[in-house]
Amino acid sequence: MDELFRSMDPSKNGGWQATEAEREFTLVTTMMSPHSNVPSEATVTVTAPRRRWGLGLSAVAAMTVCAFAAVNVLGSNAPQPALAVTPAALHYSTSGKSAKTVLEEVARSAEAGSRESVDGQDLYFKHEMWALSTRIDGVQVTSAIIPEVRETWRKPDGSAKWKAKTKAPVFENDAQRRVWEGSGSAGKTPETWSGTSDPADMSQLRNKPAPIDPAGMTRWLSVNYESFGPGQLFDSISERNLSSLFSPQQRAAVLRVLADTEGIAYRGEATDRAGRPGVSFSVDSDYGGLPVKHTLIFDARNGKLLAYEEELTTSAGSLNVSVPSVILYVNYLEARPQ
Repeated sequence: MDELFRSMDPSKNGGWQATEAEREFTLVTTMMSPHSNVPSEATVTVTAPRRRWGLGLSAVAAMTVCAFAAVNVLGSNAPQPALAVTPAALHYSTSGKSAKTVLEEVARSAEAGSRESVDGQDLYFKHEMWALSTRIDGVQVTSAIIPEVRETWRKPDGSAKWKAKTKAPVFENDAQRRVWEGSGSAGKTPETWSGTSDPADMSQLRNKPAPIDPAGMTRWLSVNYESFGPGQLFDSISERNLSSLFSPQQRAAVLRVLADTEGIAYRGEATDRAGRPGVSFSVDSDYGGLPVKHTLIFDARNGKLLAYEEELTTSAGSLNVSVPSVILYVNYLEARPQ
């Protein structure tokens, strides 16, 4: 399952292709966290047509316990755009500051917050996400941007329930809308689906509370990565924030891990796709197969993660997008005790 989820990343291997194993499935009703060696199989209740999410952040599907229906690769005879519709890039202000300086400033602001722990509490998460490899009814949608809003309720034992719903398609102009309509208007009617997962093995490191020291945080973030470079670090931080509610001290530790990592650049101030101002940090990595710029946007006041984005920078491989192009984004809208 780990390899199956990672194969969904649009930046890996130049594009997504269904494997023979996927074609043999009609429905996958058990799943395993893609960064976990815990055999925590999850029984999933699916309440939507066959659909699959592919995310560069490979664990979005699993760490929010995504129902995963294997693809019936039929394709579509409807006309598709020459280049896939992708979101406009965010605007990043220029700055002469170093990433290390700004990250330490934000870390100090973060750790000034309350020291109350959320360990042992029921948690609630809400995210908005989109990926180039979004699929609806077994067809990859390239003619529109169709975001998804996902809500997750997580118990202290690691069990969870979730529900998700697609939002209205997004276009930059009327021409894109006409192409989408001519392609069959996939996603015109909102889709909803839901599911549950069983308790996790809480003795495993990845399921324990995050440490508050940078060294311990690095070990916690690197669990189950074969190698752990800057690109994997960004991927892990984005993935862990889908199902972990960090204390101020834990957020400060994450920021200091980033500050001690080579190759990270301060990209400047930015407003995320939910309209929230923050400070952004990027790293270029090809660990997934294609050159990708990974970007994390944090709230400068408290160190909370606001957004994560992936952009193709120099090559699109076999993907039908222009370069540069945003191929994935996640907005972290809510994370709180229930």
